[in-house]
Amino acid sequence: LSRQVNLTVKQQKLSVVLDSIALKAGFTFSYNSAQFPGDSLVNFKGQMEVETILDQLLQEKYDYKEIKDYVILRYAPHTFIIYTQPPILTGYGTLLSGQIKDAATGKMLENVSVYEKSSLLAVLSNKKGYFQIPLVDDNNAVTLTVSKQYYHDMIMTILPTIKVQTRSRFDSSDNYERRSGSTSAVNRSFLGKMFISTRQKIQSLNISDYFATRPYQFSVIPKWNSRGDMSGQVVSKFSLNLLAGYNGGVHGFEMGSIANLNRTEVEGAQMAGVMNIVGGNSSGFQAAGVANQVYQEGKGLQMAGIYNKVNRSFSGMQAAGMQNKIGGELKGLQVAGLMNSVRHLKGAQIAGVINKASTSSGFQLGLINLLDTASGYGIGLVNIARHKGFYQLSVFASESAVANIAFKSGREAFYTKLLFGIGQADIDFFYYGIGVGRLFPTTRKTKISLDAAVENYERGAADKVNILYKSSLEFHFPIASGLGFFIGPSVNIHYQKEDPLRPIHIPMKDYPTINRGHDVSGWVGVNAGFDLF
Repeated sequence: LSRQVNLTVKQQKLSVVLDSIALKAGFTFSYNSAQFPGDSLVNFKGQMEVETILDQLLQEKYDYKEIKDYVILRYAPHTFIIYTQPPILTGYGTLLSGQIKDAATGKMLENVSVYEKSSLLAVLSNKKGYFQIPLVDDNNAVTLTVSKQYYHDMIMTILPTIKVQTRSRFDSSDNYERRSGSTSAVNRSFLGKMFISTRQKIQSLNISDYFATRPYQFSVIPKWNSRGDMSGQVVSKFSLNLLAGYNGGVHGFEMGSIANLNRTEVEGAQMAGVMNIVGGNSSGFQAAGVANQVYQEGKGLQMAGIYNKVNRSFSGMQAAGMQNKIGGELKGLQVAGLMNSVRHLKGAQIAGVINKASTSSGFQLGLINLLDTASGYGIGLVNIARHKGFYQLSVFASESAVANIAFKSGREAFYTKLLFGIGQADIDFFYYGIGVGRLFPTTRKTKISLDAAVENYERGAADKVNILYKSSLEFHFPIASGLGFFIGPSVNIHYQKEDPLRPIHIPMKDYPTINRGHDVSGWVGVNAGFDLF
């Protein structure tokens, strides 16, 4: 903020001007775009400190906080005035009391945070703006910070001589850290509404950017914990929650019998009987009996009895009894009993029913695979793509079955093939099968397909094994729009454990085969039929 910048702009967007200042000064601005007039046009000419330029451009309606290579702009159009009384000595220690009111209206302000950072002591003002806080050190200067959402922060220094100094600008010696997270989302979650106290929520809104590091914390529920109302401002290395806990974050290990709630990131291991909720990034291992929720990015291993969700990108493995959901990119593996969902798949999805992705350069295995744009590889009963998908229905005859139908879905480079057919004229049987294949375009309109399939032949549930492994090379000739003819050879290997009283003979009678014992036979066959679309 003290760096000199030479700036000349005329009728330019404020967001563009800030980008120019950041480039010249060598840092990055961070702000809430919903509370920032980025499209407003501004004028400026001169060379001065960044802080002075910001005061003029933003009309002193924002607080500025330097955190490493960032300058955070916090919307604070209001200011308050603090009236303090001399500290008094009581049986409980030395107490400082005072009142806080709005500087413009004179209204007494409720729910203003007054806190001491080193000891994490914190109080909130009441409806009359009154507060009372114990001083942890009678012999040395004590620094208190006063914060409220949409108000400029104010810092009070209580000297041993009982003199009170106040200042409204950010003190660079304070222990601020830039941490990503969605505090409001954690507080609004079902478990957040159930467990987090109103005072803790207010503190997290008033003191959104300050976080202290402590070796441990213990909670029964968030309201009853070893860090009081400031628990949402503490990043712990070890966190143990008898029922549920609310932290600023965890760098180490956390366990809760019901829930672990964290405003920002979690690094390490986290285990909960019901649910883990992380407002920032998660890195490491998460396990929950019901669900894991990460509001930013995730990395590592997530395991849940029902549901895993990461709002942004994830790298690693997700495993859930019902559903996994990723809002961004997946580099890794999703395994779910019911459904997997991701925006950009660069790994693999395995689901009992449905896999869903917008784009894919990876692999999907499930009953139904859904894509917005056909890409990657998918094996399933049905593969559906909104754009560039491949679908084809074919009817044909072969030496093994007189009437056959096949449905191909996916994309031309890799598709799944479902088959069904009925037996020959003198033999009553049917078969069903599944396979994969690829369609090769040629220089002409003719196309060539190469398929591999497994088919099961039977008369009923009591039949023994009759498996046919078939690989087919087919040549497709268009006749009209939505209609074509195809023909091609196939290589077949038949494995059977037939019932001697009800045998299934394939291929057709007197067709030449090569036998390898009683159970295995092979032959070269032919498929011929029509493509309907």
